[in-house]
Amino acid sequence: MTDDLRKDHDPRPNAEERAWMDADFFGTVSRLILVAGIAIMLGVSGSVLLERYAASPVMASAPADSASR
Repeated sequence: MTDDLRKDHDPRPNAEERAWMDADFFGTVSRLILVAGIAIMLGVSGSVLLERYAASPVMASAPADSASR
């Protein structure tokens, strides 16, 4: 199986292979982690803001006349 890979192997990289070799993978991964962190922060802050304005289950299930006592 490895002979099939080595049969037509050219040790000089072509333009596409050179572009892959020159890519900054650590920079790309760090940017993806940064974007994912920002998305998580926005999601958590949005859910916290929406949670503040929602009625708690205890208040929603209480009878209406118990609030006047």
